This record gives sequence, C-alpha cells and structure tokens, in this order.
Amino acid sequence: MAYALSDDLRRRLVVADEMGRPCRPSARRFGVSSLTSFEKVNQWFQEGHIEPVRQVGDNRSARIESHLDEVLALIDATPDIAMTKLAEYLEEVHGMGVFQSTVWRLLDFQKKRRTQASNRILTFSSVGKPGSNFNSIEIAFRHSKALSRILQR
Repeated sequence: MAYALSDDLRRRLVVADEMGRPCRPSARRFGVSSLTSFEKVNQWFQEGHIEPVRQVGDNRSARIESHLDEVLALIDATPDIAMTKLAEYLEEVHGMGVFQSTVWRLLDFQKKRRTQASNRILTFSSVGKPGSNFNSIEIAFRHSKALSRILQR
C-alpha cells in the first residue's frame, strides 16, 4: 500500500536538487525511487509546495454497490444465475454497463465483508454449561488465537 513521504524527506529531496545534486543519486541516498524524486522536485517548481497529494482509491465501486441488495435478491431467486446474466440485468434495468468481473468483485467483496463480520460476532458461554471449564462468562471473538492462548494458561 502506498504511503505519503514525510515532510522532512520531501524537503531533503528539494534541497538536494537546489544544491545541484541530480535526482537519481538523491533518490538512492534517501531510499526512494527516482520517479518519486523527480515528482517531488517538479511539484516544488511547478506548484510551489511539497505537501502530499491526495491519494485516490476506488471511486467507481459505489455505483454498483448501491444495487447490491437487488443483485443478492436476484441470486436468492435464481441460485444458478451466471455472472453474465447479472451484468446484463444491470444493463437492462439500470443502464449500467458493467463486466461480469465487476459483478464477481462485488460479490467476492460482500463475501469477505460477511466473513469478517461473522468473525467479530461475540460468543457467550456461561458457568454450568456442559463442557464449560470457565469460572466466569467468556466474551471473545470467534476463531481468536489470542483468546485460546490466554485461556490455556
């Protein structure tokens, strides 16, 4: 995942350039790519500042995610429906031209989101239940390795 460089590192790249040092050796010296060094120096000369530029992520998935409930209802109604049919449905009903891979990513992301949510569901086991070895109520995340290590002590 990309991250913003520190202000100090940006300043050093610009100062090194102003002192006449080429961008590639400066980049090697400070442990960044030469492209990053070129970009920061150009940003300084063209825009007059070295603040980080906003890192843009996925802005288009919200378009299809707004129809997630409808797609899931269609899958519940027709369990063996193909991705191409789902893409064609979105095209016909909403005028949204999407590829089947886009529908796949939507459903895959939804599956991951559900899995993560189910891992966060709290489980309760109280004193007196068969198979319970605990003296108090246990509140833990499902599949938690940390909990199993703590309880084994």
